[in-house]
Amino acid sequence: MAGLTSLPPELFACILDCVPSIDLQQTTISLLRILSYGRIPNWRRYLFYHIHLKSSDNVLTLGEHLQRTPGDANFIKKFSLATRTANADVAINVILMIPELEWLSLYTHKTFTIDHLTRLFHKPMPTLRYLSLRLRPYEHTCIFPLLQPAFMLPFIFTQFLYYDSLLDTLADWPSAELPTISVVEDLVNDSTRWSAYPFTAFHLNTLSYFASSPFLARTHALRLRFPTREMVRILRPSRWRSVLPCITFLDLSSSCLSDSDVSKLLHSLPRLRHLVLDQCDLFDDAHTRDWATFARHCMFAGKDLNLERVVNRRLVAVDGASGPGGSHPREVRILPRVSALRTLSLSVPAHIDVDARRVLLAEFRRGWEEAVAMFSGIVSAARRSRTEEGVLTYRFPWPGEVGNALREYSSLGVVVVDDNDEFSRLSGVGNAEDCPVVCLAGQMGREEGIEHAEGCSHSVGWDIWEDTL
Repeated sequence: MAGLTSLPPELFACILDCVPSIDLQQTTISLLRILSYGRIPNWRRYLFYHIHLKSSDNVLTLGEHLQRTPGDANFIKKFSLATRTANADVAINVILMIPELEWLSLYTHKTFTIDHLTRLFHKPMPTLRYLSLRLRPYEHTCIFPLLQPAFMLPFIFTQFLYYDSLLDTLADWPSAELPTISVVEDLVNDSTRWSAYPFTAFHLNTLSYFASSPFLARTHALRLRFPTREMVRILRPSRWRSVLPCITFLDLSSSCLSDSDVSKLLHSLPRLRHLVLDQCDLFDDAHTRDWATFARHCMFAGKDLNLERVVNRRLVAVDGASGPGGSHPREVRILPRVSALRTLSLSVPAHIDVDARRVLLAEFRRGWEEAVAMFSGIVSAARRSRTEEGVLTYRFPWPGEVGNALREYSSLGVVVVDDNDEFSRLSGVGNAEDCPVVCLAGQMGREEGIEHAEGCSHSVGWDIWEDTL
């Protein structure tokens, strides 16, 4: 121990800087037990940086401490409440005492009424960069009748909680730099999933308003787990409103969607690179060949392949209405947009073994390669048409770019492709070697002996959320 106490204070600071924030408080406490306070520079910053409370007593103790020493609240940057037994009033009061909170993770339970949450989020938190809410929208209570035969079981009463006004309150926040948001409805077990749902904690209109609000305008990572909800309908933009314009990571696990919904989703979110769709029952009854078709849908986002046909049909109709004897009808080429998807996580039925999973992944790669070849052919044909016939070619805008042409046909608009260099760049957009990393391990993969794919969206999410939900 003499060797440890002889180390310079700067080295202890370097060591603590490398400790994961979830372990930082306990590590600091351990060092303070064997070292003088002066041996650890700015020890309060390490002790209070991440407050992780796992019991109701912890909440009470922290509240009493901050009342005695309110200055210590300035050191708190991350706060996580990981207990469902804490007094809601005390917990909310503690959080509101923290002036510069950057990271908030909160479990709710039946004592967390909507009034508590509305009071917490009534005013925007300008320094907040991470928000995670784990909601339990129902509580089971056992009721024992006064006159009950010994063989009878108690009645189970389920109390439902609604959180619509919570999302309305958050949606009214101004646009802010809040890159990471998670809202998860917890399920007690599988039987609860089917007995308590289709009850949900939010109405569809509330979710739609929330998704298009300024609150999410600059969000990069979003986890929305609302069991059995049709989330694609909620996340689709219109000509009058954009939805999640900056999103690159999206987790919609446990929602209800189809393979065509995934294509629509990629069409709506052109920046999306990582997608998690565990427990969505996407391919429970699918055949092997369906995975190749699904890969093509993932490569070409949405209805872009049909847009060229729609525009040209309209141009022919306009030219025909202008009278006979005119020039040849105008024609345009519109290159389909290639999705930015880099990783994709899906759940498959438990009876599909390791060998069958390899076959499915091989089919997905085959479908992706076919889509790449198709895109390359489309670009080459458009280039020839421009050179030989002067046919105008459009492409969809890159993320952050504005498309000003044909906005009456597409809310994103399109951009003119007017030089050979740009055609050359487009030829390299689709690449068979850039097939997304597909992981079929699901949320419980490791517990079931199924390894995750290297670099999969699960691992990306673990780093973002700092949990393994």
